Amino acid sequence: MKKSIILMVFLVMILCQPVYSQEIRQVTFVSDPWPPFTIGKEGGQVQGGISIELCRAIFSRLDLKFTSQLFPWKRTLMYLKTGEADLTFPLIRNKERSPYLAFTDVVMNDKSRVWFLTERSGGPIEWETVVDLKPYTIGIVSGYTHDEIFVQAIKKRILKTERCLSYEEGIRKLLHSRMDILLGNESVIYSLIKSHPEWKGKIKFTPKFSGQHAYRIGISKKSPLVALLPDINRVILEMKNDGTIDEILNRYQGLSPRSDLN
Repeated sequence: MKKSIILMVFLVMILCQPVYSQEIRQVTFVSDPWPPFTIGKEGGQVQGGISIELCRAIFSRLDLKFTSQLFPWKRTLMYLKTGEADLTFPLIRNKERSPYLAFTDVVMNDKSRVWFLTERSGGPIEWETVVDLKPYTIGIVSGYTHDEIFVQAIKKRILKTERCLSYEEGIRKLLHSRMDILLGNESVIYSLIKSHPEWKGKIKFTPKFSGQHAYRIGISKKSPLVALLPDINRVILEMKNDGTIDEILNRYQGLSPRSDLN
């Protein structure tokens, strides 16, 4: 009888183990090419960047294999909606994505800046509120999340905008005076300038930044990886405390201070 009870307890313990430990063997990361976060070409694997290094470090601590693929951004989101892919990074949590994505705690932060030509004929651009930017044409990159103050001002037609397909196209338009301002993340713009030395010193940002982006990992709600969310958050905190995140960010334009903001 005693042996039977022990056997039953053992079986219950096995059956009660988390399902994800049996289901998850490999996680699939998807994104679009977006240096310095994801480096590579559409249709191929990610060749490097902040996103891939951070995610590999996180999931290696959870003993999970990691694979990656680059697609156009709209297809990336579609694969996350359908559950054909597990995760992406970096993402800003918003109400449009929340129905199909679960979000981790903040992994890192990045400032959103207002960029303009260094040798601008009208002099430096200064602003305190979005109304101060009304005289200017503002470049925004399609498909990316912009700061709410600008989103609302654009909806209310307070601001004139010039659509850009990428940040690289945005810088080129700015350099050719097709617009006055480009909204862009500090890390992304600096990365592009690094890859185009001829742009160095030609654009600068206003002292006032337009916002601070809290970047999280977005996990498809159809992925079994959602069950691991508490463990992923635990590892993120461990990596902040032991300096791993700062070490990775420091390889890309000295971004280490942004990991300790919440």
